[in-house]
Amino acid sequence: MSYPNQINRNSIDNSLNSDTRTITNQIEQYPSLSQTRSRGDYGEINGNAVDINNAIEEYKSVERELTRQSLAASAKNKDAEKAEAFDLTEYLSDQHSQLTAAGLKPKNMGVIWKSLSVYGLGAEARSISTNLSVILDTLQFWNWGRKRGTDFTILNSVDGFVKSGEMLLVLGRPGAGCSTLLRVLANMRAGYTDVDGEVTYGSIDAREFSKYFKGEVCYNEEEDIHYPTLTTEQTLRFALKNKTPSTRLPGETKNDFVNEILYMLGNMLGLTKQMHTKVGNAFVRGLSGGERKRLSIAEQMTTHSSINCWDCSTRGLDASSALDYVRSLRIMTDIQHKTTISTLYQASDSIFELFDKIMVLDEGRCIYFGPTSQAKQYFIDMGFHCPSRKSTPDFLTGLCNLNEREVQEGFEGKIPLNSVQFEKAYKESNMYKQMMNERQAYESEICQDKPFETFKEAFAQAHSSSSLYTYYQQVKSLTVRQYQLIQGDKMALFVRFADVIIKGLITASVFYMMPLDGAGAFSRGGAILFIVLINAFISQGELPVFMEGRGILQKHKGFAMYHPSAFYIAQVLIDIPLVILQSVVFLVSVYFIMGLAPDAGKFFTMLINLIFLNLCTNGFFRFWGAISPNFYIASQISSILFIALVIYTGYQIPYPRMHPWLMWIYWIDPLAYSFKAMISSEMAGSVYSCEGTNSIPYGASYTDQTYRTCILPGSEPGDSYILGDTYLKYVYDYDTWQKWINFVAVVLFFLLFTALTALSMEYIEYNQGGSITKVYKKGFSPEAESEEDQLKQATRAEEEELDNRPVKTYAQPFWNQLMLIYKLECGDADVIKIRPPPGQTCSQYMSNFFADGGLGYITNPDSIELCNYCQYSIANDYYETRIGWSFANRWRNFGILWIFTAFNIA
Repeated sequence: MSYPNQINRNSIDNSLNSDTRTITNQIEQYPSLSQTRSRGDYGEINGNAVDINNAIEEYKSVERELTRQSLAASAKNKDAEKAEAFDLTEYLSDQHSQLTAAGLKPKNMGVIWKSLSVYGLGAEARSISTNLSVILDTLQFWNWGRKRGTDFTILNSVDGFVKSGEMLLVLGRPGAGCSTLLRVLANMRAGYTDVDGEVTYGSIDAREFSKYFKGEVCYNEEEDIHYPTLTTEQTLRFALKNKTPSTRLPGETKNDFVNEILYMLGNMLGLTKQMHTKVGNAFVRGLSGGERKRLSIAEQMTTHSSINCWDCSTRGLDASSALDYVRSLRIMTDIQHKTTISTLYQASDSIFELFDKIMVLDEGRCIYFGPTSQAKQYFIDMGFHCPSRKSTPDFLTGLCNLNEREVQEGFEGKIPLNSVQFEKAYKESNMYKQMMNERQAYESEICQDKPFETFKEAFAQAHSSSSLYTYYQQVKSLTVRQYQLIQGDKMALFVRFADVIIKGLITASVFYMMPLDGAGAFSRGGAILFIVLINAFISQGELPVFMEGRGILQKHKGFAMYHPSAFYIAQVLIDIPLVILQSVVFLVSVYFIMGLAPDAGKFFTMLINLIFLNLCTNGFFRFWGAISPNFYIASQISSILFIALVIYTGYQIPYPRMHPWLMWIYWIDPLAYSFKAMISSEMAGSVYSCEGTNSIPYGASYTDQTYRTCILPGSEPGDSYILGDTYLKYVYDYDTWQKWINFVAVVLFFLLFTALTALSMEYIEYNQGGSITKVYKKGFSPEAESEEDQLKQATRAEEEELDNRPVKTYAQPFWNQLMLIYKLECGDADVIKIRPPPGQTCSQYMSNFFADGGLGYITNPDSIELCNYCQYSIANDYYETRIGWSFANRWRNFGILWIFTAFNIA
């Protein structure tokens, strides 16, 4: 963005006089601006929220005040001839006279398109997925990556142009290609199979313009996408901060500049009283529809873009609000000399008269392009009749509807019947020749004046390091906005921490006060696993929140407002205090109730591991959200991979027992490293008693510990205790001294996911917006049309907006107590060594233990040295005795499972 550096007193006076003359000429050029009708054709009352004359007066008043401040500051410094003054004219109107006086070049740019044709996929390319279709699509690997469906023409050889300072209205029935035209002119070509023809911006090719001049052509879709919990002031202040120049009035701070422009925008667009109101949406109470439209205009005005495309922006507005909205566009175009292209549905005559040119599309073909003042008469001369109470836009859009149009007497059989004939009639008309001659003259003017050279110089000045926010400043402003988002939705924050506390207390109650014995040592592994998994599952909730903000991110990326990677860095920075607080709350809720080691060092070691585990899993889910085209794919991929990470955490399947082919999952699993670090910290140096039933065999006849063995694997015969380090080494193959190595691994995973997500957001783009696409069940999509049919009807093919569809989630069904009667066998690591008394075999020594109901069996019953005892038995007996699961209740539990499933799906 370019701003003047120094302006002397004479140039300021000349700028004011020139600006006044320019605005006066603009008002005279558009009579509708100075003499707006009090009522439209349908009797609607013209709204007063946006008044063009008052806006211009407000603009000049602010300019005079800033000029006065500048001169006063200069006089105070006794150097009036060298005084610095910030020229608000360049910022708002970008007029040529002010830029010349300031020694800067304007960034005004028109657009020309020739023989523009756009092609998309037919309806059969997309279909509603079913369980069967997903399986078949997966098995048919030869179709992976292949284009499905047939191409069809969305736009067919369309020609046109718009000069800087002009407004073009694109009219057409739904499916005519209006949104596609705006998207292509805005250089948003993703989602189309091919784009033919030539689009130039002041003789700059579209590819070059898109590559080197990002943010100079902006597209605003029909939906007003904003953060609903931010206020109007917060939304605009954020945009202005990212466009604040370094050269300002003497003594004026950056905040003073932002406040001045914010004040002007509020008065121009009728948003002054709504500055402290939340933006709102369908679920959050806030601005009205018309106010949100004006907020979108104000936000886009701060971008200082040269070309603005507005797609069906009056949808859902009443007549008065729609008129106020288009008046705002007229203000922006006249004062800033921008190029405005808009498509509207059901526009009134009051709106229609505010535009300079109009293009009427039907089935992708241009049936009229020319001045708005001559459009109605052009079709009347062709033989159509416009009823007195029918607005001109409705008359134009209804021409190709056989049931709506009316024909004058004597013209039956002489008028065009379809879009092909309309296009042919237009290209043979004098209007077409007139517009092509005007386009040729405009191209000659471009070649002579070379505005593209001026534009490039102005763009280079605007994007110098002294004018735009640095990367650090972008991160800083985005961090402030993230804090405002959290502050604006306190209920979500309250629910989040309430959820953490409730889950923590429930988990702690399952592992209540674990003793320091054999059972407690075994249970500690499960307790720490639950601590890891619950926090990881909480992070999974970040995925839908992350995907919801993608539309706003893509819009701001198109505005060149900030780097998407800076947005993610800010998100991570604001995560840190929240994650720290969340981890403290959760750990306090579970640590002492579970009876974990009452040691400050172990507590804070687990806390720091828990903090980085949360940050790491947040990054994991956000990464898949960043590289996936929609929420459905992101949730499916991340969930499947997350299940694999959970299975290979190292608790369910200890590392020594993992299958060699899949053991690599363990080494790339951040959950495994976190679990290993936490359990190593908890059990290192701990002593677990093996008294009573924690030694085998137990009972009245087994009193000598010399001939008993601790039930925990890794113990030696005769030991009455076992060290936690020994237990972890024998069961999990963990070395407790490696806990900090595992912690560093989790930190590295966090940094890796942060870098990958930031880079993905920077370079991967999924263009959204425009309109909603119909999706059919496979085999039920409309049949492909022949070329002859395509000449009569073409269907718009916009990119599918799955991210904006409401996401419905289901509770995941689970089951237990479903088991077969089979024998559980022990591996080498599960066998417990027991030394029998001298002269007794293993079976003789253990007979009383088994007679009293002891579970398990001896693998070497005749041995007189060491008995190999396996504590497992028949599965049914083991689970019923040790865990409390009854095999007899299997069908009852099976029925509960399906009732639970049906209840959640319904």
